[in-house]
Amino acid sequence: MGFINSSEIFTSNKVINFQQHEKFCTELFSCLQTSREDIDVVSDEAEESLMDRFSSCFSCEKAAGGLVRNGLGEWLFIYRNGHWDLPKGHIEKNEESDFCALREVEEETSVVGLTIVNKLITTYHIYSTERRWVMKETIWYSMLCDEERPKTIPQISEGIQSADWVPPESLQLILSLSFRSIRDELGPFMLENRI
Repeated sequence: MGFINSSEIFTSNKVINFQQHEKFCTELFSCLQTSREDIDVVSDEAEESLMDRFSSCFSCEKAAGGLVRNGLGEWLFIYRNGHWDLPKGHIEKNEESDFCALREVEEETSVVGLTIVNKLITTYHIYSTERRWVMKETIWYSMLCDEERPKTIPQISEGIQSADWVPPESLQLILSLSFRSIRDELGPFMLENRI
């Protein structure tokens, strides 16, 4: 999903014009329920203002996670619900996002001895529950292990089937089997070893 200034409409994606808030939310939810195609939101508003109004259509959740690299240059992925993903989870009340990212990586993979290198980016994705649409904002941190290749144990109670180290030569394949936000937003950091 992207935001486009109305004077720059050159896209093959589904386009929704953001003018009237209630009409927009209705059209957006209809598109999300019936289509898997990408959606671009068009408006004359400044992007920051548009993002505030756009996010008000959803229940919002905050999460944090990690791009973890070991001493062999491999990347830590989890496999859950038919997709390769990165370890992440909800930020608890009064919890700092960096602490949450470390905690979630450790809980979901059993990898300990992690060091945060830096804060990378924030991603957004939308999903539905039985009763509502949710926008999840995830803050990502790059992390390094203090071991060459620590053993992983997936957190089965969270539906994680596997936690694996992915070597650089297999990264493209794993990214192609991951969610779009992982592939498009975080993939370049891993492919270019920018952490």
